[in-house]
Amino acid sequence: MMTTVQDNSTKQRDPADLQETETPMQIARKLRLLYEKDVGIFFAELAKLPLQLLCKTLMELPSDIFEEAFSRIPYKKMATALSCLDSDALTDFLQRVKQYDQNYAKSTYSLLAPDEQAEVTNLSQFSPDQAGAYMKTEMLTAELSDTLAHLKEKIRIFRKENPNSPIFKLFVVDADQHLLAVLHFTDLMLFDDHDSMQKIMSKATIHHLKPISVHATTPIEKVIQLFEDYDLSVIAVVNEKDQLQGRIVFEDVYDLIRLQEQNQALKMAGANNAAEEESFTSARQARLRWLFINLAALCIAAFIVSLYKDTIEHLVALAVLMPIVAALGGNVGNQAVTVTVRKLALGQIDWQNAFPVIKR
Repeated sequence: MMTTVQDNSTKQRDPADLQETETPMQIARKLRLLYEKDVGIFFAELAKLPLQLLCKTLMELPSDIFEEAFSRIPYKKMATALSCLDSDALTDFLQRVKQYDQNYAKSTYSLLAPDEQAEVTNLSQFSPDQAGAYMKTEMLTAELSDTLAHLKEKIRIFRKENPNSPIFKLFVVDADQHLLAVLHFTDLMLFDDHDSMQKIMSKATIHHLKPISVHATTPIEKVIQLFEDYDLSVIAVVNEKDQLQGRIVFEDVYDLIRLQEQNQALKMAGANNAAEEESFTSARQARLRWLFINLAALCIAAFIVSLYKDTIEHLVALAVLMPIVAALGGNVGNQAVTVTVRKLALGQIDWQNAFPVIKR
């Protein structure tokens, strides 16, 4: 059973308290350990998870455990659990399930509410390298004619319908859903309940500037760069007619940044993040390719050294210095790769300034 140490004694955890005490990643880590020790206890603990945590926890599990875990959950229970997710997380989950079992994904999809099905269909059309794949369709909007009192009622309804969806800023749109402004809620505290959004915008001169937004087809790398350059907490996503479609929040971008860093670190070591998490066999195959390339390079170096074996026999000092030269060369290479990969990730290198980097 999942346990925790408290007051120097071991106590059994109450699964009903998991939502308040542990994150899905922490729960998944403990479930993974249980899976390795006793599969039966693993599924017993998985069945006790609250529906609000079930899908989020499953997404944190390795691929082999994820596939076995979701396949044993009834369609109806899974559909109910998916309803607790935001639109982007719901779509990501179904797409991952579809990779292993298309029939399960299709059956679960059919049990979702019509509006949830529409959201999944809309978000599924975007590829993983586009902004639309990461946007949430749940957001708080207001039109120019809305008063502050009306907005407060909208906030109450939004929080009731989407209790887990964060509210960072207010998107002001016109009757055709064109994005006009992005307001912080602290700006609204200076006005009365009967004041309209149009009046508020006219006095908040800073918002006369065109709000920062991206298109649904914008490369996600550019979105990440915008978040880093302007310290954004949320950014609007619009279509080709500049109509508001959704939003991307910082927590999703943070996950992408962390994933990019992991991928870059693994690539520098000749490994692959997806392969490492999938299974031992896939990790071995991903590593062996680069190990064979390194082996070939070392064989070439050994062959070159063998051409000068007569010289080395006469000057023994050269043999002593060879490991030092090889170690220094490896260190210099690692430094160059680390700095270059970092600059590539930050967008500081392009074709115009690539030569000075190569020269250094």
